[in-house]
Amino acid sequence: MFLQGAGMTVYLTVTSALLAFIIGAFVAIMRIGPIAPLRAVASVYIEIMRAIPLLAFIILFLVALPKVGIIYSTTVSAILTLGIYTGAYVAEALRAGFRTVPKGQIEAARALGMTFRGMFLNVLLPQSIRSVIPPMGNLLISNIKATALAGAVGVKELYWVSARVNFDSARSIAVFLLAAICYLAIALPTGFLWRKLEARMKIVR
Repeated sequence: MFLQGAGMTVYLTVTSALLAFIIGAFVAIMRIGPIAPLRAVASVYIEIMRAIPLLAFIILFLVALPKVGIIYSTTVSAILTLGIYTGAYVAEALRAGFRTVPKGQIEAARALGMTFRGMFLNVLLPQSIRSVIPPMGNLLISNIKATALAGAVGVKELYWVSARVNFDSARSIAVFLLAAICYLAIALPTGFLWRKLEARMKIVR
């Protein structure tokens, strides 16, 4: 049961992290883009996600959508909520990375007649991608731990399994110690590999 729960935790982490990166990338582009309404929409989305607790958002998402005829499995619902929620933080991390590019280079790109798309792809993105790797690693580790909240809506991930086994066996210390070891077995290798990636792409000054 613990292996199955750990597998579901990994699945939730990978899928929601990919969704969060896609959402965050689009929102970050909207935040720095030249269209004022899109900047406003992106800002409102980020502020709302940062103000609502994740557990409340997961439960609200699961309860509200069926009321309007949109029905998903609890697993899909957990992936969507984790992705949408974490996407706001990804957007802010990416936007902070974009701001590390000197303004002089942006002004030079504009002087050369580059469109926003050309400036983003050729100036902003290549120079900022390295600086956002460390915060992205932190968000990925946080996302691993956040998957535990999916158990509150019935997703059979690692925490849900732990709670179920504890209910059946009444051996809280042993059960949750094993759960902690499982989370470490997922998070520590992930952090190690991410640090390797960070070292490989480190900016040499």
